[in-house]
Amino acid sequence: MIRRKVFPEVKIDWMLFPTALLIAWGGFLEEYAVAYFSMVIHEMGHIAAALLFSKTVKCIRILPVGLNAEIENGTDSQWKHVLIILSGPLTNVLLFAASSAVNSLYFENSANIRFFVITNIYLAVFNLLPVLPLDGGRILKEVLKGRLGLISASRVTGRVSVFFCLDLIAA
Repeated sequence: MIRRKVFPEVKIDWMLFPTALLIAWGGFLEEYAVAYFSMVIHEMGHIAAALLFSKTVKCIRILPVGLNAEIENGTDSQWKHVLIILSGPLTNVLLFAASSAVNSLYFENSANIRFFVITNIYLAVFNLLPVLPLDGGRILKEVLKGRLGLISASRVTGRVSVFFCLDLIAA
């Protein structure tokens, strides 16, 4: 009988603690905690979608910039993979909409909730940039892979990533 692991392996990056200490020392621990929470929920969106499609989450890495789930690829349809990738930014969009509504209805524009609202929409938009290893870059590579093959898709996505990075640096 083949047994599936119930819980994935969890790895903590050693840079998490020095990063958090530096951020606390700089006086930004509250903002970091809010952004970190949003990044964790983003990754939980990927994990939930993967589990919905009966994928195995092999490993979860806890990094200074949030979580990173290693999800089995398998040979499923390209669109299932794209939906799993899209689920992270969509989770941030849902958090943006819900927290924006709650903020305006119940908290009369609380600064803390406004920061949470802005953080989530920024995370969604930033993650959809067609730059590897962001979700947008992974989606671009997945779509191109179906049309051009893996090697050409990797090459094109790499070039697009470099272009966007150079454009961001020049801006």
